Amino acid sequence: MPLEKDFVELCVKTGGKSRKKEENQLWGRQRYTKIHQYFHLANSEQQPERNADNYDPLYKVRPLLDQVRSVCSTVYKPKQNLSVDEAMVAFTGRISFKQYLKNKPTPWGFKIWCCAEAECGYLLNFQVYTGKNGNHQPTEHGQGHQVVTNMVQNHLGKNHSVFFDNFFSSVKLAEDLLKEKTTRCGTIRPNRKDLVEATPATITISTFLTLPKLADL
Repeated sequence: MPLEKDFVELCVKTGGKSRKKEENQLWGRQRYTKIHQYFHLANSEQQPERNADNYDPLYKVRPLLDQVRSVCSTVYKPKQNLSVDEAMVAFTGRISFKQYLKNKPTPWGFKIWCCAEAECGYLLNFQVYTGKNGNHQPTEHGQGHQVVTNMVQNHLGKNHSVFFDNFFSSVKLAEDLLKEKTTRCGTIRPNRKDLVEATPATITISTFLTLPKLADL
């Protein structure tokens, strides 16, 4: 286990690139190259077939992703305001779930859904988007609703306020979050479903100011 831990730590530190100075602090260059060649996080023989219902494009790195996400969510207690958004990790190679987001500083790469504390930016939860054919099938309420509820799942019922942009916003999401003692703030697209029925008489700003703040609990 110490070997695996040191190797992962070195890969994170160097960005996955070979750097002689850092490698020689632990091993010789040849040994590092061999460890890099044979290092595995999951048993490839148990990987589901590509057409199987439980196929996971990230199967080979899933144990590491789950461990990082678990640590992120347990070692820090966030303040009241949370933020949900997407982030892009630059990648120009060939892979089935590479995304292109026009007008973004990093247009090509991996898209990652993120939940962070709004004040300091600490990452609380994340999920790599693997495409419509991956393990992210939209629910009946839409992708935005699904992403937000998944990202803040561990923080519902604790009087948090969640901020996000109009990609995620919907009347249904606002109602469901409010049922879980969670308020939301964000712009909304005028063509969202049920927006016409959501008149000021049914959803008002005072509705979202009735929950106590964390400091009052």
